[in-house]
Amino acid sequence: MKFILDGGKMVLANAGGYIGEKAKEGSFMDALNSFSDSIVHTEIQFILKPIGHFIKECGVLLWDWFIVSLPDLMGYTTMAAGAFIIISSMLGKGSMMKTISWYTALLILALTILGGV
Repeated sequence: MKFILDGGKMVLANAGGYIGEKAKEGSFMDALNSFSDSIVHTEIQFILKPIGHFIKECGVLLWDWFIVSLPDLMGYTTMAAGAFIIISSMLGKGSMMKTISWYTALLILALTILGGV
């Protein structure tokens, strides 16, 4: 509930969303309200909608590229995981399980994404 101060008393504001009286038809405030509404509507139509459409299209194109490239990326990841396992064994660091666990997590994520599409 909204209240306004009227003559030193708090009264319930009307449900129309106006504080006080609504502007009379043809008055200066009515013309000003119509003008500001047209400016806001034009801004939404000619500035915000094209920007939003551009961002959406960029996101869709990026997602489509990612889905198409995901099997290749996982293939390269498999080769990299194998190379890391071999190199870590040759260096004596021997952290094979860490590499395999990262690869398995990425593989599960890729399969989940490809299965959902």
